[in-house]
Parts: sequence; structure tokens; C-alpha cells
Amino acid sequence: MPFLMFRDGIRAITIHRQAAEREICAFARCLAQATELDRAEQDLATTLWEEDFSHISYRLVDPLLDRPSDAEMQSSLRSKLEESDQRARSAEIRRKFRPNLDPGGKAPGGPTPVIGQTARQSEIDELMRAEGTEANPLEEFALILGEVIVSTRAEEHVDSSVHALGDILCSILRWGHFSSLAQLLSTLEGLKGAAPQRASRITQAISSLADMNLLRQAIVGLDDSHPEAQEDLQEVLAVLKQDTTPHLLEILTEAGGQRSRKCLLNVLSQGKGPSADQLHRYIEDHRWYVVRNIAHLAGRTDDQKAIEIAHRTMKHPDQRVSDVKLCAHWH
Repeated sequence: MPFLMFRDGIRAITIHRQAAEREICAFARCLAQATELDRAEQDLATTLWEEDFSHISYRLVDPLLDRPSDAEMQSSLRSKLEESDQRARSAEIRRKFRPNLDPGGKAPGGPTPVIGQTARQSEIDELMRAEGTEANPLEEFALILGEVIVSTRAEEHVDSSVHALGDILCSILRWGHFSSLAQLLSTLEGLKGAAPQRASRITQAISSLADMNLLRQAIVGLDDSHPEAQEDLQEVLAVLKQDTTPHLLEILTEAGGQRSRKCLLNVLSQGKGPSADQLHRYIEDHRWYVVRNIAHLAGRTDDQKAIEIAHRTMKHPDQRVSDVKLCAHWH
């Protein structure tokens, strides 16, 4: 969606407080239809202009004339570098990590600093996360769509809002903003409780996340991300677990990193685990570590058929499977 807006020359969108339900639903409908506009030889900017919104404004540029000159780009880059350097110098790293730093000298056991002080990258990442970030307009719009879904009386507005909300949720997952997505899903679950008559439509939007490729990308990406990302994604997957267990099991057989495997095992072991029928197809897998993970999960399911899986894995030729199986069985 951001690419489509940028391509069509849309550089900013503002939804004013006075925007009525009709306008918000019409705007959501425009976004939901954005991917179809190419085939209709029309762009998103034209579609928004035709709606003639009173309380939704946007800034447009001509995409063909929007490219800055080389001199302008160099000047802009120089300014950004200077701003970045100034932020680095004024950051509160000295206050937060004062016991480990010697301003103007060397950190104990560390390299000579370039700008007067040093800190490990993990410490800098921790500080940046602690500082927090501004609310994402797209996430705020997702909440507005949720409110529309549970409150509007026009069913056509619900359909377009559900479609748009599903697209936004998928984008947030694709970008790896797991913490924001977890908070957003929690809020949407609360809306379901407040308006039971529309709970199924909120669920429909959330179910857009149950895409095998999208889930695989997010889970495998954990192996190259910071540790907190695992906890955040586990919160997201816990919400999706009921509809995605077959996908999660399949991704578990492919996961090559420790963090991604641990994330999947934690999620699949929570509450009511996978059924014996879901696990059964993997017990003859030629990869010992796949069978080991299935044995681990079989010992944590309430399904009585899991005993059969435990007995069959007992005969596995690789001792590493048998050991884990016995621990799971007696759990």
C-alpha cells in the first residue's frame, strides 16, 4: 500500500477529527480497491479526488517531476548525516551506561571511541527501544477501521473495512513490527468482546494473517533479529494459533535457527497443543530432529492418541529422539 501511494504521487494523508463515518468508509474502500486500479487504467490519487472528501486531505506531487537534482540530493544527504551525528552526540548513552563508559577515553576492554564514548550495539538497540517511537498512522487507521466494523450499520462499509484492515495487518507483519501488531491484535480482540454481533468480521480480518509464506518469512526472520522480537511474535502467533497450527507445524520442520524453533515450540506447547492427527504425519519423517520436535509436542497434548505417537517414536533408531520422547511422555 505505501508503494502504491508513493507511485501515484501521494506523499501525505491526514484524517481530521471531523471525518464522518461515510468518509472513513469511502476512504477504506478506495484503499481496498487500490491494487485493482492498474487494470482499470486509473490511479489512487484520481480515485481519492473523485470522492471529494471534506475532512480527509492529502498532499500530491507529480511523480515524474518529484525527483530532486543531484545537488539537492547531495545537500539533503549532508544535512541528514549532520543531524544523525548530532543526535548520536547528544543521546543519553552516557547517563544510561555511565558505569561502563569513560567519555573521551576507552570503554573497559573496548576500542578507542570515535565520538567520545562507546557502547555495545545491543546496548544502543536497548536504549532506542526504551525511548519508544511515535504512533504509526497506519496502525491508528487500523484501529479506526476496527471501530467502523463494530459500529457501522451499513454492511457494504463493513466489507470494505474488513478487507482494508486485513491488508494493513499483513503489512505490519511483513515489516516485522511484531510488538505493534501484538498490541493491535489485543485491541481488536477487545472490540470483539464489546460487539459480539460483529466479532466474526474482526476475526475475518485477523485471519488474513494466516498466510503460509507470510508466517514463514516472519518466523525465519527471528534468527537475525533482536531477542525481544521472539516474545512479541509469540504473542501474535498465540492469537493466530487455532487457525494456523498446520502451517506452524510445517514451518517447524523447515526452521533452521534456534530462535525460530524455540518460538514455534513455545507457541505450539501453550494451552491445547496440536492434535495427534496433526502430529501423526510427521512421525515417519527421515529427519531425526523433526521427529524429536513432534515427540516433544506429543507429550504436551491432551489428545489420548498421542500415546500411540510416543510408543512409535520409542523405536526410533536415533537415541536423541528417544531421550526427548521419554521426557515428553513422563511430562
